[in-house]
Amino acid sequence: MKKTKSSKQKDTLIVLYAAIFAIFAFLFLHLFFKQGVNDFTIEILAATLGASFTVSAMMVVMKIQSRHEREGEFAKRLFDKKIDMYQTILELIFKMDDDNIINKEEIEGVENKIGEAAMVASSDLVSVFSQFVIQLKIYGTLYPRSMTKKQIIHFVDYFNKHNEYLALIYKDLETPIEEGTFSEYYISLDNVVQSIREDLSVVEGDIQEMLEHFVEMPMDKFKLMKNPNIVD
Repeated sequence: MKKTKSSKQKDTLIVLYAAIFAIFAFLFLHLFFKQGVNDFTIEILAATLGASFTVSAMMVVMKIQSRHEREGEFAKRLFDKKIDMYQTILELIFKMDDDNIINKEEIEGVENKIGEAAMVASSDLVSVFSQFVIQLKIYGTLYPRSMTKKQIIHFVDYFNKHNEYLALIYKDLETPIEEGTFSEYYISLDNVVQSIREDLSVVEGDIQEMLEHFVEMPMDKFKLMKNPNIVD
């Protein structure tokens, strides 16, 4: 896990305080030299300041090292938790894909697990999950090739009107969403797997609105799922 800005700022402040202390000690000792203080007194002061600086430096190093160890342990636990959650999600999706039939219970199972994973996922990954679940709940498909003509037309119209539901990875695309280009904006199982791979190092971003996008989407809202929902 990368160091947060807060941790970096704390480390910088600690080093800054130590540097200020060292400069102050040097100036203080230099002032005594100018006052004509005898050598014995200077040696005592130098030894005292030197010992104080050494102890302070050791405390700074130990404090930073201790925090890094805690952050390292947290990063390991977080990574392990991510692996467990993402593995469960992918197992559900692959199981759903294996029999070529996607039912509402399977979609709800994936949606629930993705909702749990939002606790540890980055904003980019949550946005991918969000669009993926929206597509499942509207079209019941995992790949662009499974989309019917009617579904493609709806996809183009829907995401042109609601581009805020598009995953963040598509925000900078300049290609218009059309029937011939819709696959460039479709979140497939492959996109989900790749996004998970890219996520396994950071957690960042505000994902509250993204969660609402797919949680509030009713199942088969536009009556576009096939019955039975057999997919390629």
